[in-house]
Amino acid sequence: MHDLGAATAAPQTDERHAWLAHADLLTGAGDPRGEAIRLELGDGASGLDPVALAAVHRDVERYLGLEELREDGSWVFTWRLGFIDEARFRLAPATRARRQDLVARLRAALPHAAAVDPADPADPEQWEGALIDALLSHPAARRLRALDLRLTDYHHSAEQAAVSLAAHPRPRLERLSFGYNFEDL
Repeated sequence: MHDLGAATAAPQTDERHAWLAHADLLTGAGDPRGEAIRLELGDGASGLDPVALAAVHRDVERYLGLEELREDGSWVFTWRLGFIDEARFRLAPATRARRQDLVARLRAALPHAAAVDPADPADPEQWEGALIDALLSHPAARRLRALDLRLTDYHHSAEQAAVSLAAHPRPRLERLSFGYNFEDL
């Protein structure tokens, strides 16, 4: 994962020219978020190219160390101006067999994520909380506008999600769904 120091200098306005100048700084630093911002904002004459934008967002995810969260299938997120804009969590049953390894890698690669109890990282009930904390504590999620969490674990993951939400203020958060998939409990 790369340092997100440039993310702290992100414009505090929605003004297009400020974001284009920020995109130039990011691109100059080798950060693919600069290209993503330019593609999102476009030149005004041509329309948005969703295929090119999806490809550059995959580059952004790799650059920021978030590709494994997407590949797990539990998180679905969209990007806006180099930050995660909307995120939806539903624990993906198909990837459960390899989730323990993912959680271990996330804890090592994302030092800001500390969701799994170090005394028992093999506890599957804590993996969901680790996936939630890994995204919510990531600097790329600081401009999150919409969050939809559907949990399957009623104590570890709910507590970790609440701690992560409280620890990282999100002044742009407009929609929050926080609940359970009752069929899984």
